[in-house]
Amino acid sequence: MISACRPLRVALTATLALWIVSCGRTVPDEEVAAAARPDASEPTVTTPDLGTGFVVWESRRAGTWHIWIRDLDGGPPRRLTRRESGRRHCCAHIAPGGEQILYASFAQSGGRGYQGKQETGELRLVRPDGTGERTLVAAARTYFEHRMATWLSDDEFVYIDAEGLTRRYRLADDTSEALTRKPATEYGWLLNSQLTHATTGEATFSLFDPDSGRIDLRRELGGCQPYFSHDGRWGFWMSGAGGPIDRIDLETREVSSVVAKSDPRLPVDLGYVYFPMLSRDGHFLAFAASNGDHDHFESDYEIFVAPTDPDSFELVGDPQRLTFDPGTDRFPDVYAEPLALGRHRGEAPMEVRLEAPDGSSGWRWSIDREARGESPFLELVLEQPGTTAVMATRGEVTLQGRVTAEPARPPTVLRVDSYDEGTRLQVVFDEPIRVDDDFSAVLESGAEIGSRQIDGDGRALSLGLSSPLVASDLLRVSGISDQAQSPNRMAAAVLEVRAPRWPSNRRGLVFLWESADAANLIYDTSIDAERAHTLTRSAWGRLDGDFAMSLGGVRLAAPAEEMGYALYSVQATNELTVELVVTARRAQTGDIVRWGVRDGSHNLRLRQSEGQLVASLQLSAGRRGVRRARIAPLEPDRATHVTVTYRPGLLLAYVDGEPVARNTDLTQGFFHWQPRHLVFGDAQWEGTVEGVAFYSRVLDPSEVAENARRHRAAREARPTRARAVVNARRLESSRAPTLEDIAPYREALAVNSYQVEEVLAGGEMGISAGQTVRIAQWAILDGEALSDGDSGPVTMTLEAYAEQPQLERTVLADTLEIAGPLYYAID
Repeated sequence: MISACRPLRVALTATLALWIVSCGRTVPDEEVAAAARPDASEPTVTTPDLGTGFVVWESRRAGTWHIWIRDLDGGPPRRLTRRESGRRHCCAHIAPGGEQILYASFAQSGGRGYQGKQETGELRLVRPDGTGERTLVAAARTYFEHRMATWLSDDEFVYIDAEGLTRRYRLADDTSEALTRKPATEYGWLLNSQLTHATTGEATFSLFDPDSGRIDLRRELGGCQPYFSHDGRWGFWMSGAGGPIDRIDLETREVSSVVAKSDPRLPVDLGYVYFPMLSRDGHFLAFAASNGDHDHFESDYEIFVAPTDPDSFELVGDPQRLTFDPGTDRFPDVYAEPLALGRHRGEAPMEVRLEAPDGSSGWRWSIDREARGESPFLELVLEQPGTTAVMATRGEVTLQGRVTAEPARPPTVLRVDSYDEGTRLQVVFDEPIRVDDDFSAVLESGAEIGSRQIDGDGRALSLGLSSPLVASDLLRVSGISDQAQSPNRMAAAVLEVRAPRWPSNRRGLVFLWESADAANLIYDTSIDAERAHTLTRSAWGRLDGDFAMSLGGVRLAAPAEEMGYALYSVQATNELTVELVVTARRAQTGDIVRWGVRDGSHNLRLRQSEGQLVASLQLSAGRRGVRRARIAPLEPDRATHVTVTYRPGLLLAYVDGEPVARNTDLTQGFFHWQPRHLVFGDAQWEGTVEGVAFYSRVLDPSEVAENARRHRAAREARPTRARAVVNARRLESSRAPTLEDIAPYREALAVNSYQVEEVLAGGEMGISAGQTVRIAQWAILDGEALSDGDSGPVTMTLEAYAEQPQLERTVLADTLEIAGPLYYAID
């Protein structure tokens, strides 16, 4: 339980100021109520589409970081928080009713970065007029950047305490209770208002189980500044440097963009977006934008608010600029006064009945300021798309409402997924659907569809199959409409159904890492839930254009604690299968994957030794207990599907689904295995790794062959990327960014110019000798600045930068004045 100091207001005389006593500190009310000192230097703005409300944000325009506030109707901005020597204010978050604002006060930092991993600050409450300030929590953490609370209601919010536990705070009695059971060692987890999902500052949108306090991990989506819509449907975050602002449907996990980088709805000189926050009612999105400058502490970011549709989370109006100060304005939150007559949306044609609150007579109605008579209610019919403003007036009271009719359109299929080992198909739509009486769904193969149901919130149609799907197919579907007042029927469609994805059978699956952009989910029987495996950098790490691990003197690792379930399961069954796809750059010696530590103590190792693939297992105590088995050569620059199975007395190895090695000399089990990291790559090995799976059972040869076939088919379906190998000499370098420049990120690329001296391969890319080319190269990796390298000619392998989706979230420094195509040095 946390006790808080309640405010005590003492009236002296009419000419004396009021005082507030908060947590032992006596603070003059005139110092707290900064609303009395508006900043008149900024122009008045007109924002008719935003209505009544306010936006708060953090700004350094007053010399240090303070919370500022401005009315949505364009009144002058005001400093909300009082001046404090040696303190900085951040993390403003508005209560659902708009009458209270949480914010944090941290000790002033010496640098320009965000607070440290376990740094704490005071969590305070203040009214929008600047009065009533009190400290609720003496020591609270952020989740990395400047988000540290989620309002559940006007009386309750979630925050992260000094130990890294996520807690629920009740204002009614100033008490708190822990919601998570395991403290976070770095920063902490914020929960959404429905207590169903959790995120750190790394955009995971993991699942939260309120009964057990457990967080079931989901993969990191890349980017930063994640948060949730109050209704629990959406997550949103910055998925790239300067944009886009993306959203994820928390039920379907479908990802799409809300605001693009350099979005055409923004001013051309303010298209570099950051710091998104959705209003509590979902009708407005606040964010900040700069003129291409990234620095979160020095750049001129300005605050924008845009109207949104809470159902689709789409912008339904142009963003409105609310600040004009040359300083840094960031991390806004927005509150919109509810309209008494509501905000209504639908597809044209639509009918809406609006009623006065008490149902009494005497109300005079108007539509877009055109009088419509007197009545207790108004029946409005919108035949065409558009937004209509409605007002009801009686005496001095005026009630407002808005009705928006969107263009009529039928549902659109987003994707078709296969589940439950190919026995269930799910067709996902972009809006809720209904099944008409003449509904039909037929597979071209003739496979029987035995059942159907609409899932979740009505946007997914599940079809049960009488037998598993074993190959790609076509689904012909008709008789689908949306749920508009006048239903819009989708035309009959032929949908591609891909064969069930790799792996073919998930029984006994205890570790999965297909690629960085895959879900990578396993079912963990120890917690009776799915969870995702993630890889953390133990040194420099990169991904290639297919989101596979690109290893060259680098390591990526799954933490030992994440491997606990795999260890327990393998020891319980005394069986193991390891499966992965490897592309070695050349014949070399080095570790591809090692379940263990550097000193040679390991549970398992797959190693390339002078081009030969070798497996080794710890089967008895000590280094002499490591037993090795040669498997097969690895052909350079070729994706090779490798599978190794072992039970005491028999080790079998397969390459591309075909058996290549058999060993009956190994007889011991896994008794001596210990909790250890799973590490990919080392200082010597170069290549790529993807499609990694560990099983606590031995796969039979037919499963191995099927997995190899499925993964090969998936690779062949990928778009190909042209590649050139050149010898080139550097001409000019962009100004290298610093860690402070790119905070909170720890990786950055810089564009350098080179003169090509010789094209060794890939002439089809159009690069020729003597040409000057622009090449993006790593400037900072894992927080460490890289050397510019030699000035002499170097050999580089180049691909088009535009064909590198894994780099979309990476800061790119380009201070060169020359133009032309941009390439990426993949090596």
